[in-house]
This record gives sequence, structure tokens and C-alpha cells, in this order.
Amino acid sequence: DEHQPQADLQPPPVAQGGRGQGGRVRRGRHAGGGLDRRGHETFGDLVGAGRAEEEHHEAAPADHREQGGPDDWIAPAIAGQGPPLVRMFCFPYRASWNMVTRRRGLGEAGRRMLPEPFRTSIRWEKKLLPAVVVLSLLHDWKTALLFQGIPWAASLGWLVVINLFQHDGCDPSTKYAHSRNFVGRFTNWLFFNNGYHTVHHLYPGMHWTDTPRAHAKIAGRIPERLSEPSILRFFWREYLVPRLR
Repeated sequence: DEHQPQADLQPPPVAQGGRGQGGRVRRGRHAGGGLDRRGHETFGDLVGAGRAEEEHHEAAPADHREQGGPDDWIAPAIAGQGPPLVRMFCFPYRASWNMVTRRRGLGEAGRRMLPEPFRTSIRWEKKLLPAVVVLSLLHDWKTALLFQGIPWAASLGWLVVINLFQHDGCDPSTKYAHSRNFVGRFTNWLFFNNGYHTVHHLYPGMHWTDTPRAHAKIAGRIPERLSEPSILRFFWREYLVPRLR
């Protein structure tokens, strides 16, 4: 039954024997290419030591539980009505503001939702990151803006836009139709298999190298319209072409 609650699902065999749920898995899943699984995990632990806020802030569990529903802090509905391309450009700003206001609304209780060591990591990040930014600007503001500021802002915006692509027009109440999957090899090489987005939500702690096999096990249950071979073709067809007509 497509509408069966997701809590009834059990992780597929490929998820067994992993690192368990939580931050170490998420950092390992986003580690750099060209390494074996243990290498990914080690690399992720090293480069992700100060990234707890990005991967464990309060919006992450809300996004994985609600997956585009009304209580999702970055739900597609935040993009509003109107032409698809306009909605796409509005979405990063509206979603970012919604995340900020929702986090502030949680107050101290929201901060306590995060277990240690992530709270400590966030405290250190909030002290060190502004210092690094200021020092970079004082050293060479043009270089800092070109190689740090612009890529940082662009990557965060693109990350939020991709979330819109993966949930816009989907049904968050269902088990297999809550996410759009981009199954092309290049897309998943670029985004560390995050294109297999149904699996990403069903098993958010799964190591990213396991998601293609997990996706293959449930691909027959996913509506055909939610399996796209290319994210660029999807953007062209659903967002750009309607604007040009």
C-alpha cells in the first residue's frame, strides 16, 4: 500500500552493518570521491568535524520526516504560486528565512534537541567560522569573495533549489511517491547519489554508496513519472520552457 506509514519499513540488507544512524554516517555519505567505503568515512570524519550545524540542525529531521509536507521547513509550497522559474528563484530566499524563523521559534528547547557532541561542535563553529571569514576578508577581500563567498552562497542556494526539484509535485503522504528521483549517472556522481531521493528519505542514515542498490530494490514501486534520467532536462522541461512559452 503506497499510503502505508513509513515507520513500518525495515532497512534493506545493504543498510545492515553500516555505521549506524547519526552524524558519522551523514558525514561519511558526503565524503569526497575516489575512496573506498572506509576511506569515505575517515575523510568525512576529518572534513566534517566542524559541520554539525549543516547536517544536524533542526531542519534536517523535519525535512526527512515530513518530506515536503506542511510541517517541512523547506516544503515546495513555500515557493508560492506563479511561473515555475519565478517560484524556483523565490524558493531559496523564502525557505532560508523560514528555516531561520522556525529554528529561532524553538529557542533553547530546539538547541537541546541536538545530542552531544553536535551541540559542542555548533558552538565552536559559531565562534570559529566568523573569525575565519573576517581574517580571509582582511587578508585579501577580493580573493575571499571570489573563492569563498560566491561559491558558498551559490552552493547553499543550489542545494535548496535541488530540494524543490526533488519534492515539487510529489505526494508527501505516500511511501514511494514523496520524492522525485534523478537516476542519471552524472547527476548521482555529482551529488553523491542523492538523486536516489526516495531511498534518501526512507533510510537517511544509509551510507551514500549503498543507495543505488537500495533504490534498485524499490524502483518498481516508485511511480514512473518520479524517475528522471537527467536533472538538467527536468529543469529545462518543467521550469525553463514554460517560462519561454
